[in-house]
Amino acid sequence: MIDNRFVQRTALLLFALLTGSQFYVCAAEEEKISVSDQATLSLLKALDEQDMPDVVLWILDSVANEKKAGKTLQQEVAFRRATALVGVSQSEGDAEKRVQLLDNAEQALDSFLTDDPPLYLRIEALMQKGGLLVARGRVNLEKAKRPGADSAALRAASVPFFDKAILALQGKMAGKKEPITDVSNAEDAVLKALREADAELKAIAAEKEK
Repeated sequence: MIDNRFVQRTALLLFALLTGSQFYVCAAEEEKISVSDQATLSLLKALDEQDMPDVVLWILDSVANEKKAGKTLQQEVAFRRATALVGVSQSEGDAEKRVQLLDNAEQALDSFLTDDPPLYLRIEALMQKGGLLVARGRVNLEKAKRPGADSAALRAASVPFFDKAILALQGKMAGKKEPITDVSNAEDAVLKALREADAELKAIAAEKEK
């Protein structure tokens, strides 16, 4: 199960993610996102904040068919779809339908992660994957409380989802100095991003001293 130390480290991940929002701005500047793409990204962000995942899914379907969409927008489609599916699942009362939505969201995230996304988006996706796996495991725990349910089997079936959530979130490189080449978990992805930012700051400082 997830202990208090793991929860604390996950909280630090969230803090690093929030304070690292400038990564998104840098990506936008490097690619020179078109006005229409920037407007779409801003709209998707606003809809997320207003908790309107069904509308987000409708917009993403339109973006997926838009040949002129830029690279940054295209890369976010699978990730945004997963986020929206998780949002829709939260208001779904039928447990089986909720399971299907979460499974679809996990597939969308896995597809996104295999497409070598920018580090800042990889961090968000891994955090999202960890959260939805926890939600997926909780569905089985809810079913276990029903009268006549095979409680022991359902509780046992929830464990693999919690284990996968830990793999998606918990890192292996904390306190180590070796280069980080595996960013299949959120913690190491954040650590890699922080190392890169530190290296950039040192390079800037060295340049100023010349």
